[in-house]
Amino acid sequence: NVFPRARLEVALVSREEQLRLRRIHGCSTVMQVMLGHADGEDFLYRDRTSADAQLTDSIFTEWQIQHLADRQIRTLSLGELRLVQIARAAMPVRRLYLRDEIFSSLSEEVSQKVAAWIASLPATSAVVLTSHDEEIRHRYSPTRILHVAAKRVTEVEGPLFAQPTQQAKSNRQPPAQSSELISAQAADFFHDFQPVLSDISFTVRTGDRILVTGNNGSGKTTLLRVLHG
Repeated sequence: NVFPRARLEVALVSREEQLRLRRIHGCSTVMQVMLGHADGEDFLYRDRTSADAQLTDSIFTEWQIQHLADRQIRTLSLGELRLVQIARAAMPVRRLYLRDEIFSSLSEEVSQKVAAWIASLPATSAVVLTSHDEEIRHRYSPTRILHVAAKRVTEVEGPLFAQPTQQAKSNRQPPAQSSELISAQAADFFHDFQPVLSDISFTVRTGDRILVTGNNGSGKTTLLRVLHG
């Protein structure tokens, strides 16, 4: 039971997860999907309790998606589905947040809201985010950068910003009592017996705000899938 319970501490937002959501629960409404995820379980149908109602109502209000509540998942645009997926990941609080190109398909206003939400996550959580956009470094203010290339993962050394903002400086400070969430030492990962990541070593600790960079097809999404289990 350890592994399934650990999965409840991890929230993944990615295009792949969007397609899975649309494929499996295309006929479900947004409210049904959110209710099924109120305690972190994946797609568990149940009646709406008073606690569920309070949580879902607050999430719908916070992310301004009340107008989507009765819409079927299959009718949502990519941007709407991405926003629903982000809102779903915000309930409940997790230990590890995985974000694959999270700002794609979002308006500038919503992107700013998502960036503020990430910045508000507690130091007891870690965030790992992929992006091609250099501007994301300033919006996201990562504490560390991992680069994926040639099936390897290396940590970028040196300053992350030419002129760091005060918020970026604040975000770089590790929590006084950080703890290890994930550790990989010379690990190899395979998919269909084909190596996808080789000899990788890294650690994810509470308080980390990690940016994963790399070319298309380099393995960024694969790394997030590995972290998701």
